[in-house]
Amino acid sequence: MDFTKAENRAAMEAALKKVASEFGREYPMVIAGQEVKTPEKMKSTNPSHPSQVVGVVQQASAEQAKRAIESAHEYFETWKRVPVRTARGHDFSSSGHCAATQV
Repeated sequence: MDFTKAENRAAMEAALKKVASEFGREYPMVIAGQEVKTPEKMKSTNPSHPSQVVGVVQQASAEQAKRAIESAHEYFETWKRVPVRTARGHDFSSSGHCAATQV
């Protein structure tokens, strides 16, 4: 992208502003298509600004991690044949099935 062009700089600045507005948001885990929240959380921080929390994620238990791996293995047979361009437009959090979303 050529940042000497004003429109490209403006687009990048708008994108950065949008992302910054979402800093600190909490993200659920998704296991077998179900959103899961846990009492234990982990903060993800910006390495160049450690005090800046980029997001808050769930800390999985050993059992949840096991279920997630098992679920991923089950879904792999279906998803291994889906082209990346198609898969990118899906919401993986909808009850075990993928619902198309706008990207």
